[in-house]
This record gives sequence, C-alpha cells and structure tokens, in this order.
Amino acid sequence: MVAGPTPAELAVQILDTQDVPTAAEVLGDWLLRLTGASMAVRVRMGTADGDWQIMASARTELPPPDAWPGPDRLREHPLNRFHRATGSLRPTLLREAQAAGWDLDDRAHEEFERLRLTGHQLTVPTLRGPEPLRRGGWLGWVLVSDDVLDARAVDRLVAALPTVVGADSHLGLLDRLAPAPPEAPPLTGRERMVLLMLAQGRTAAGIASRLAISPRTVHKHQEHLYRKLGAVDRLSAVLAGQRLGLLPAPPLLDPVPEGSVRDRALTPSAAACSLPRPGRA
Repeated sequence: MVAGPTPAELAVQILDTQDVPTAAEVLGDWLLRLTGASMAVRVRMGTADGDWQIMASARTELPPPDAWPGPDRLREHPLNRFHRATGSLRPTLLREAQAAGWDLDDRAHEEFERLRLTGHQLTVPTLRGPEPLRRGGWLGWVLVSDDVLDARAVDRLVAALPTVVGADSHLGLLDRLAPAPPEAPPLTGRERMVLLMLAQGRTAAGIASRLAISPRTVHKHQEHLYRKLGAVDRLSAVLAGQRLGLLPAPPLLDPVPEGSVRDRALTPSAAACSLPRPGRA
C-alpha cells in the first residue's frame, strides 16, 4: 500500500471536483493506494436493459469496450451473485465468495483469460441499501490486483466505507449535471449542485448534510446563484435553471425525500460489515 490522502482529505478533494472524469480519477486512485490493487473499475448496472456503464481511473488500462462482457454476464460473476443473494454491502474478496459457494464457471475462466484479469478481486459496493442488488442492479467499484489481496485491505475499506460511499455518490451527482450551455450564467460547480438539490426538494439543512458544509454556507450559495439567475426564491431559481439548460426537464428529476434510505449518510451496521454465511448458489 502506498501512502495517500486520509478519508477526510479524500472527501475534501472529491467535493472540490467539478467533473466526472476528475472525480473518478481521484476516487479510483485513492482506492488503488489504499489496497495496493493495480486496477480500479467503477461499474453501474441498472435494472433496465442497456442501463449500464463502466469507467476507470487513468492508471487503469481497460480493454476496448466491445471486449467487455455485457450486463448479463457481469451479473453471473461470482461476486455479483454473492452480493445479490446475500444483500451484503461489505467489501468482499473473490476468494471469500468462492469459499461461500459462488464459484467461477468455465465461461468466466475464459473471460478472465481474454481480459487478462487475475482472480485477485475485491468489490467495493457503494449502494446505500441492498434493494437494487436483489433486483439485479449494482453500483460500486471492482479492484483487481496482480498479487494476493489480504484481509487487511478489506479491513481498511470497511473502515473507510462511509467516505467512499459519499465520494461515489458525489460522482453520481456530477454525472447528472449536464455541461452548462454557453449562454448560461457562470455558476460554480458547488452552486450547480445546490441548485440541483433545490430542484429535488431538499432543505438547506439536507443540502448541508449532503455536501458536508454548514447551512449558512448553503444559504450563501443560494444567494449567489439566485443573483446570477435573476431569481427571487427557490421556485424561480429552479425554473430559470431548467430554462437555461442547467437542470434536467421536470420528468427527468429524481426527487429524493429527505430521511429516505438513499438520503441518509451510510454508516454500515455490524450486520452489513460482517460476512454473511449463505447457502450455495
């Protein structure tokens, strides 16, 4: 393991990023340093056909997109089957999943060889609850190492998991922010995030909690973006943001009720951080 930023320093770096590639680079590089792995790949799979995405940090050399297995095959990976069957949100080594009964099939062995992947793999789930897993969804990172990943790498990830989940959630927010049109007022990245969360119906306290800043700072961001948008309140700011292309159209917004499972900062319970003992797949 190479020394890198602490979890607190990672949070600050991530919150200061304003685009998805930079955020993915910061988080992927941090995970590599933390565990000693050589490849960090972020995988997002929705439950709908065609809703999936793979990205990686610059330090990770990915095979060409057409070489990767599709989502149906990714769902057959032993680690994905393990998390789906158990609902576990704990970072898990491939060898742990295999020992618990989820093993590689012949086709997976061929895919590993074709993609030049070792069996030294570790998942980092960043979902805020197990429900998407059970429906075939996935959000998180897969780390691959040239050498054996020991249990200490898992322990370090478990300890840092709340920060990793929060950082990855920030990356997801950035992914939802479309590039600002040339005619739009020059909002900062933080002001655009505040505007997006205002459109989602969050309170100043909820936004402060999500961005790890004070409610007073949120109000300052609101004042600045209201002035830049020529708005007088939340509604007029959201309407102006939609008109200028800074926000998705109303049907595409995904309201997140405050206090819901997705809105809470993840603090893994003892159950979530202990390896389940499932039956065989």
